[in-house]
Amino acid sequence: MINKLKKIKYNEWNIIKNFFKKSKNINKNVAVGIGDDCAVLNIKKDSFFVITTDTLVLNTHFLDSIKPKDLGYKSASVNLSDLASMGAVPKWILLSITIPKFNKSWISSYSEGLFDNLNYFNVKLIGGDLNKGPLSITITACGTIPKKKIKMTRSGAKINDLIYITGTLGDSAAGLAILMKNLKINNTNSKKYLLKRHFRPSPRIREGIMLSNFANSACDISDGILIDLKKILSCSNCGANIYIDRIPMSNHLLNNVEYKKAINFALNGGEDYELCVTVPIKKYYEFNSMIKKNKIFITYIGNICSKKVGLKLIGDVDIIKKSEGYKHF
Repeated sequence: MINKLKKIKYNEWNIIKNFFKKSKNINKNVAVGIGDDCAVLNIKKDSFFVITTDTLVLNTHFLDSIKPKDLGYKSASVNLSDLASMGAVPKWILLSITIPKFNKSWISSYSEGLFDNLNYFNVKLIGGDLNKGPLSITITACGTIPKKKIKMTRSGAKINDLIYITGTLGDSAAGLAILMKNLKINNTNSKKYLLKRHFRPSPRIREGIMLSNFANSACDISDGILIDLKKILSCSNCGANIYIDRIPMSNHLLNNVEYKKAINFALNGGEDYELCVTVPIKKYYEFNSMIKKNKIFITYIGNICSKKVGLKLIGDVDIIKKSEGYKHF
């Protein structure tokens, strides 16, 4: 038995499923529990309370070369993106930060980047904790969803749903490759763009709120679209057909990186913090009208289908590398 356990390849998702979804306690106030981007609590008459938490650790989630101002901005984005995936309006955060030693310049710069992001979305820092030790940052973000809104969860996808992606994919992975000296970009503007997409991702709060009127399911893309979409499929007991040539990529990526490398950045790279949503096909025309009216940049990439199909890529699959996406472990 011990040898069998050693052979299991554990990742963040498997650890949660195998060890932390065992609670037998029933709490009628928990509308959405562990295993989704956020927990959703039914504690108010007119709205749901939404809460999420993420930890960023030096050399696991960010390099020591990152500017503290960018780290402050990004650490907020990571959590706000989870709220966006549920269609929530962000309201408050708690910040717990561990630093090796007090450095006034570093703290000042970090907080400036943090509040650049929080102030833009009118989010209030309401408390937290400060410790001495190896650099790590944990943020708990809270928001609300009106009860009249459809709840976007990982478990709501239905067969024949249309799958959409906001924005473009692969830019952040390319930015990281530049930092790791695994990618050279000669175009100065494109290099700056890709690095900014890595350092300062934009949480799709506005899009999430609007998409929540239509979507059956959603998640944010933090570990790579193939990994994150599999989470929706697992929770919803469905499969999916994905058209490789429909995957949205920026001109900054396509014009400076060979297509094979670019599409692998897009499919397997993490930290895009875009939204993946599934929309009922019967709402297609209404949905299409809404995204045009509100100028939401979103791309259809495939369909939800039977679970037995799994996640099927359609197109030039030979150029796609096998990958487990971003690994926390």
